[in-house]
Amino acid sequence: VIKLDIDDAWDEPDGGELDQDDFLEEMYFYFNKVMDSNWGVNFGKKDLPFGQNKDPLLLSAVTNKAEIEHFIAYADDWKNYGANATLDGNPSNPHADPSGRSAWAGAQSDFFQINPHYQYKDLLTFELALFQNARSLHEDRSDDHLLLESYATRVTYTPLENLSLQVSFMNQHMDSGQDGPTAAGAIVKNAENGEDNVKSFSFALDYNLKSLPVEVYAEYLHTWDGAYHNNYYADVVQLGLIWGVTEAVDLVLTGNWVGINQDGVIGGNDNREWDDDLYSFQIGVKYKLEQNITLHLEYQHDWYDFDIENGDNYDQNGDAVAMGVGWSF
Repeated sequence: VIKLDIDDAWDEPDGGELDQDDFLEEMYFYFNKVMDSNWGVNFGKKDLPFGQNKDPLLLSAVTNKAEIEHFIAYADDWKNYGANATLDGNPSNPHADPSGRSAWAGAQSDFFQINPHYQYKDLLTFELALFQNARSLHEDRSDDHLLLESYATRVTYTPLENLSLQVSFMNQHMDSGQDGPTAAGAIVKNAENGEDNVKSFSFALDYNLKSLPVEVYAEYLHTWDGAYHNNYYADVVQLGLIWGVTEAVDLVLTGNWVGINQDGVIGGNDNREWDDDLYSFQIGVKYKLEQNITLHLEYQHDWYDFDIENGDNYDQNGDAVAMGVGWSF
């Protein structure tokens, strides 16, 4: 399987160098029903078996970590657009995240991995991936052995034909994550608040109503030791509804919340507490034409609240409108 992401071919809107990591979205070999069993395995670069990965709109879901790097300005490129933007990428978007905290759990792609999976009838699916979390293998393995320590696992249970339940867990290892700078700028081993593993949990459900053309979905995610900081915690909630108003028109509604709490910094003497909250609402209309062409019109509003101990609180609102044409072929 080879999948290219044309939208991610360049890092910046000014047309910089080809981004090989993002442009080549997936490239892997797959083997199903190995030795006529229920087991299969994938080798190569693909998305991780973690999270629900429900993202029906052009505007990114808060659970899509492949697309989100900021609270308000979801897509990373957006921060370079605005009245005072320059071609060299000078950020001018007033809705960019002012706190710098954007580490939370979500669906992720572009990872090299070994991914065995097991399918039991239409009832249960088990997936496991050992993956390379960092470009340098030295960063992604223990000092004590040569095995990868980053892994993700997901179990999907379908007790009813129209109901799906998912539980997943992910561990992202970075051998130098526990290191940090001193006041003089030097990097020290085992710095205060440093951690070499980021751990994340997800629980999700998806339900299609029988009496109405309505699909509802929800996901809760929690992150421990985010940003390789052992006093950094993040929670994410996504609630969504897809209503087939007619055979040609779908209405999509989502409500989202991201909460981040951080105590102190890594390797420093700043012991203040930071508290970030994002509340986000999205509404989108998708109109399906013939030949698998879809028109999109979407709107998003964000409420952002950033509080810091012994400091000023910060509140900010942001709006986004998206229009697009999709063609599946």
